[in-house]
This record gives sequence, structure tokens and C-alpha cells, in this order.
Amino acid sequence: MISICVPTYNSLKYLKIFYASYKKNWKLPSELIVHDNGSKDGTLDWLQINNIKYTHSDTNLGFCGVNRALEQAKHEYSFVVNSDMI
Repeated sequence: MISICVPTYNSLKYLKIFYASYKKNWKLPSELIVHDNGSKDGTLDWLQINNIKYTHSDTNLGFCGVNRALEQAKHEYSFVVNSDMI
């Protein structure tokens, strides 16, 4: 299995598109972990409502915030993708 870690900051619009694409196209067993860098656009609420595994920081840690998600990864292989990838 693979762990897919996604850092995001105030990009809920793109994260929703990414997630829809992930659900539709990704067929291999995997876990998805999103790191929210203190977004103010409702990202954290959306992640909770949709029961998506996440980590969170109160302030924007930048791209390195994804390290928190990587620490939670349970699988031998992990990779990082941006929240605006489709």
C-alpha cells in the first residue's frame, strides 16, 4: 500500500477537485493524508465532514508542514502531491 500526503493552504476549491479525481482514478490500495497549514477557507471543516485523514497546524508552516502528514503515514512507500493536481 501507498501513503499519499497532500499539503494545502487556503486551496479548498482545488483540494475538492483533487479529491474527486483521486477517488475516480486511483485504483491502487492507498491512504490519503492531507496536511492543512492553518487554512481560513473551510478546509479543516471539509476534511472532517468527509472523514479524510488529516494533520493540521494553526499557522502556515509552508511546504514542510507536509512532514506532519508523512509522520502519520503507515505504509512503506509515501509520496507528496500538491492539492491542485488532477
